[in-house]
Amino acid sequence: KLEGTSITGEMFSELSLNQAMDQDSKGVENIIGAPKLEMLSLRSSLVTDAGIAAILQRVGKNLKFLNLSHTGVSGKSFSEIKLESALLEELDASYCYCLKVKGLTKILEKFGGKLRILNLMDKRIEEKIVKEMCFRYCPKYVQVKLQN
Repeated sequence: KLEGTSITGEMFSELSLNQAMDQDSKGVENIIGAPKLEMLSLRSSLVTDAGIAAILQRVGKNLKFLNLSHTGVSGKSFSEIKLESALLEELDASYCYCLKVKGLTKILEKFGGKLRILNLMDKRIEEKIVKEMCFRYCPKYVQVKLQN
């Protein structure tokens, strides 16, 4: 658990919380500052949508790589994130079985501006729909990975 532990850093640019357990918005409140964080991996963690939103609210502005693979992310809390612009270039949301069209739309609305790579391997959203969403929300060319 992260409760009782402050994660701050003026200098670090990468943070891996892979397989972190039970992280909701209370547990991640201690991620209070990492202004240069560019890479965040929450792979296989049990972090909730609210927890992810709380993390991204604090450190999402400069992120270039976000790994949410094998998590229960649905995207429903992403509309609560208040960021003026995001620099995210690569999003790995593979094997996120709770992620549906509506949640992916919310994610792309917030983070699609500079996105170049979208990994949705083993995702059951139709390729045509994903490409239409990328065309709408991602002004740059996006490489979409849908198959293993």
